[in-house]
Amino acid sequence: MTYCKHLENAAAALALLLALSCGFAYGQATYIRSVHGAFPAAYTNLNGSSNSLLPQKEYSWSATATAFLGVKPWSGGELFFAPEMIAQVAFSDLAGLGGSVQNAELEKTGFSTPIFYTSRLFLCQT
Repeated sequence: MTYCKHLENAAAALALLLALSCGFAYGQATYIRSVHGAFPAAYTNLNGSSNSLLPQKEYSWSATATAFLGVKPWSGGELFFAPEMIAQVAFSDLAGLGGSVQNAELEKTGFSTPIFYTSRLFLCQT
């Protein structure tokens, strides 16, 4: 089984526990859209470099979502799961520091297709 399949199974199991027991679910989502106008740039992509901010008008966006789920599967036991999703398009397809200048979330990934991952999964016995 792939990691994604394990993640889907864990999410389904936790959703069932949440429905059957005392639990909670919280979430948040952020969407940031940016635009820059056209500007003159005599040295864009000089000497074949592809790491320049392009001078034509461009749009950029990032989308993130986080869920925080918790259940009490037995007396004194607490299970927490926090899946996250991120997708983005930076100006001129820049990455790293170049991409994060306009939006601090843009250094996390470089894909317009949503990426899902587990940020936290833990069990507490109190």
